[in-house]
Amino acid sequence: MNGNPVEPYRRQDIYARDGGVCYLCGVHIPEAEFTIDHLLPVSRGGADAPSNVAVAHMACNRRKWHRTPAEYFAEEA
Repeated sequence: MNGNPVEPYRRQDIYARDGGVCYLCGVHIPEAEFTIDHLLPVSRGGADAPSNVAVAHMACNRRKWHRTPAEYFAEEA
């Protein structure tokens, strides 16, 4: 472990908080198909905490990979 806090959260709570919308593409995701993405990747020092996660499509999550949202949007533009 990298020393970053791990705060328990329920996937369903994150889905509800985000309204079931992928934060990367803005499209609704059926509840059975969403993934949780770390805004600041854990591999880059991000915490596994509710404030650092968001709902994303699997394909969007994979495309973002280890980048921050700012890096992703700058490179995808």
